[in-house]
Amino acid sequence: MSKRRSNEKPRHLYLVLDDWSQGCSIRKMKLSHEDIHPPLIPADVARGGDDHVFTGRHTLPSALLRFEARRGEPKSIVGAFDHKILATPPPAHGKKKKKSLIVNIVDVHARAFVVGSWPMLQDVLLDPIIYIPIDEYRLFTLGSASFDMLYMPPPTYDDDGANWKKNFSCLNLPKPAFQCDLVTSYAVHPDKQTIFVSSVEQSPGVVVPATFSFRTAEPMMWRRHGQWQLPFTGHPRLDAWVGLSGDLNTVGHICSCDVVSTDDAVASRPPALKISKEKLFSMVLAERHIGATLVYMGGGESNFCLLESIHIEDDIVADQLTDSDETNEVSSVDEVNEIDFDDSNEANDEDSADEVGEDQLDPKRFLRLTTFSLQYDRNGALTTGNSRRVWYYSMPLQVTEAMLKYPVAFWM
Repeated sequence: MSKRRSNEKPRHLYLVLDDWSQGCSIRKMKLSHEDIHPPLIPADVARGGDDHVFTGRHTLPSALLRFEARRGEPKSIVGAFDHKILATPPPAHGKKKKKSLIVNIVDVHARAFVVGSWPMLQDVLLDPIIYIPIDEYRLFTLGSASFDMLYMPPPTYDDDGANWKKNFSCLNLPKPAFQCDLVTSYAVHPDKQTIFVSSVEQSPGVVVPATFSFRTAEPMMWRRHGQWQLPFTGHPRLDAWVGLSGDLNTVGHICSCDVVSTDDAVASRPPALKISKEKLFSMVLAERHIGATLVYMGGGESNFCLLESIHIEDDIVADQLTDSDETNEVSSVDEVNEIDFDDSNEANDEDSADEVGEDQLDPKRFLRLTTFSLQYDRNGALTTGNSRRVWYYSMPLQVTEAMLKYPVAFWM
């Protein structure tokens, strides 16, 4: 193992919930190595390729920290700049609009806040449609009236860990030739220089799919590739793009496709795609699907985590889940602006005011968390084999319906 690899901090799943009256909380989910890399049986000998292990109902960890943000708007929270989470604060009602906007950037590894001010970005950040992080320092915002690149230099902290404040730069980019509110999916090319965006073009009585690309290096320009769409919903990951299928006939399945070439002639046709043999969404009749998010967890075996929000329709099933005594490991709570850099304080804090008690939990809404690894069977079909592990977490009553429809989580 190289020195750089051995010095890397272990990654965890960070779940963001808008369960605080002034914004959001971040919860650190400590998935073990065995949970992420379960023993695999060859997919073609697994029973129908549909095996999984149910690990019971768990209690969410306490909030690692909280920050001001816009509740009910999951799109205002974006993972960018490596291990940092950016969030726009609530709008100041009744106050004169400013030319610059203060944004919260939470460094989850340092457990610290970076407060930044972007000039002339009030409208861009308060009403975005899509955030597209490219690397550790560049964040592209595609809105109804503009397309911009935000650049954040590497942050530095004082010796005492004090917050650091700096103005970040913004570059206005050429506007796309499509309506941003009609975007269906987008992806970043492995070259880190090209963004692909699928949308639909509307004319009287006709809806035509279309895919465009934008080159982020000079010369910066948009290109139209043809009348086809990326087969995903949202933002796929990986060099071989993987995401949740956007086809109504395969909802809940994983879809993969070849990375689209940046060459105009080659990219004029839709990429070849594969659909997973298994449906990953819950198929329990008493569980109603609310929304889902797929998180890429790295690894050579293509490890993923699917977060699905569900509503239990059957009272008996809900009672059985709520009566379970099984709990997950609980972390301590840090107050906002009181940052503790000592990881030894992540032990259970029973006196914490942020601890999620049974009286604060919704008895019918749960987070169904599924980890799995993707592979190909001997026939070349996309499958999870028997790698799936499933957990149920009770959700706080305060979490909004919008956050349940679009769960927010990052692997950092």
